[in-house]
Amino acid sequence: MKNRWIKNLHVLRLYIIKYKNILSLQDSAVNIQHFTSWYKVQNNTTVLSLIRWISTQNINYHNNKMNNPERINLFEAFIEDYDNFFDNNIWKYNLQKVKDYIDTYHCLPNRFSNDKHVRGLDSWISKQKILYRRKLRMFKHNKYCDLWKDFIMKYDIKNNTDIWNDRLLDLQIFIDLFHKLPNRSSKDPNESKLSMWITTQKVKYKNKIMIMSDEIIRNRWDNFRSENKSLFNY
Repeated sequence: MKNRWIKNLHVLRLYIIKYKNILSLQDSAVNIQHFTSWYKVQNNTTVLSLIRWISTQNINYHNNKMNNPERINLFEAFIEDYDNFFDNNIWKYNLQKVKDYIDTYHCLPNRFSNDKHVRGLDSWISKQKILYRRKLRMFKHNKYCDLWKDFIMKYDIKNNTDIWNDRLLDLQIFIDLFHKLPNRSSKDPNESKLSMWITTQKVKYKNKIMIMSDEIIRNRWDNFRSENKSLFNY
């Protein structure tokens, strides 16, 4: 199985060198038939099966389902060399779906949506943030980094730290204005959300979990409480 995977990738390289493109599954049966005999000679396979194979590898890679380190390295090298030949790049397709959603609904996809496709878009964005921050998978390549940076700048996509800092600023403004902590029972939804946010931060801080496992964030929270110590009883 391992040798077959490597051999398929090698045959695909030979095909690109020879024909300077990769046929998509949407190509006509005539075009596919035109190249079938060449593939049979090279690898005892048909062009259609090889196209399906590379499509599957592409999906597995971009959905983090390619777990073999050697295959990941080989496939990343292949993408770096030949990505421009792909007509259907899964990552770019997903990015466009997110853009289309934001342009249509003027908001980010919500993980609590009843629509599984919307939840899937939210999950995809979260994964890309992690991969981008760690420079993994496609983000080892400058082309994808540039596409992602353009996206987050255009649509003002913030990371968790940015969001947390914005919320802390909202809380400080509220305290400065009203000299009290927000009330969860308030009829003002923004005030109620701020109150719930404080409760959540207390739990995360106590257990050193999620964003409160970050020492920088913990220090900012400590400083914030010290500055408003009369309002905090812990």
